[in-house]
Amino acid sequence: MINISPVFAPDGKSIYFTSYLSGDPQLYRVSTSGGDPVRVGHFSGMVAAPALSPDGNKIACVLTKDGNSEIYVLDLQGRVIKRLTRHRAIDTAPSWSPDGRQIVFSSDRTGFPQLYIMDSDGLNVRRLTYEGGYNDSPIWSKRGDRITFVSRTKYGRFDIASIDTSGHDYRVLTEVGMNENPHFSPDGKHIILSSTRLGGKDIYTMDVTGRNQRRLTRTGNCTNPVWGPYAR
Repeated sequence: MINISPVFAPDGKSIYFTSYLSGDPQLYRVSTSGGDPVRVGHFSGMVAAPALSPDGNKIACVLTKDGNSEIYVLDLQGRVIKRLTRHRAIDTAPSWSPDGRQIVFSSDRTGFPQLYIMDSDGLNVRRLTYEGGYNDSPIWSKRGDRITFVSRTKYGRFDIASIDTSGHDYRVLTEVGMNENPHFSPDGKHIILSSTRLGGKDIYTMDVTGRNQRRLTRTGNCTNPVWGPYAR
C-alpha cells in the first residue's frame, strides 16, 4: 500500500498523510499511539500534499474534485472551508507561514513549476522564484524569513535551495545526487531530506545553511522524511 506525504499535527498526537488505501489517493489520519487510519473527508479524485496550519485547526491540501489540481483549506473533519486557488495550471505543495497568515505553494502557471506566496485566504498572490527551472516542495522557515524548496539547478539535478521571502538571495544548499523532500526540525536549525547521492534514496540531515550533511539511513529506499514536533 502506498502512503506518502506524512505530516504531524502540531500537538504530535496524530499524523495526516495521503494514502491509496481506497484506490484514489485520499487524506487519512492516524494516531501516533497506534490504531487504524481514519479517512478525513470524502472527495472524488485526488487529495494530496496535506499541510497543517500552525494552530493545528486547519489543513491546506490539494484537491482535484473539480477537475484541476487546486489548493483548498479544510477543517480537521475534512470539510471544505475555502478554495484558495482558481487557475487552469497545476497548483500544489502548500506550506503555511509560521504565523498562519500566508501560504507558499508551487504552480506551473508560467509553464514550469515556480513558487508563489498568497495570503491564507487566497488573495494577493505573488510570484517568489525566478531562478531554477523547476521549483517545488516549499517549506517555510521557523523564523518566517526564508523558504526552502526543491530546485532543478543549472546542473540538471534536483537540489535543495533557499530564498528569502522577498524573492532575493537564492542559495543552493546541496551539491550531489537528487535531493528532495526537505523538512525543518522543530527548532528550525536543521533540515531533513531524501537524497540519491550514494546510489539509492536515503535520509540525510544538514544545517539550514547546507553544512554538516549527515546520512541517517542505509537501505536505499527511504523517502518523505518528516520531523515530529518534539524531536530533538
